[in-house]
Amino acid sequence: MSCSLEMPSLTFMIGGVNFSLTGEDLIYKETSSDCSLGLVSFESKSSSAPQWILGDAFMRKYYVQFDWSKYRMGFALAATGSHPNKTDILV
Repeated sequence: MSCSLEMPSLTFMIGGVNFSLTGEDLIYKETSSDCSLGLVSFESKSSSAPQWILGDAFMRKYYVQFDWSKYRMGFALAATGSHPNKTDILV
């Protein structure tokens, strides 16, 4: 897409908590005037609902912790200096 276009924010609800990515957060790669978005959706054979891969774009903004022994994952706003609104959740 053209880098001059304004990209809206996108919010994912995980475990009842909203995790938002701004348009700037979604830009994966920028060349002279074109921007690539870091989003991938796909259709699963086992579900009729679209599914999303929350990769680089999500993990740059949110810290993800995997607790394999208790079969859960945790999310928190990644530390980028001081940030007043930290959110922790386990799902």
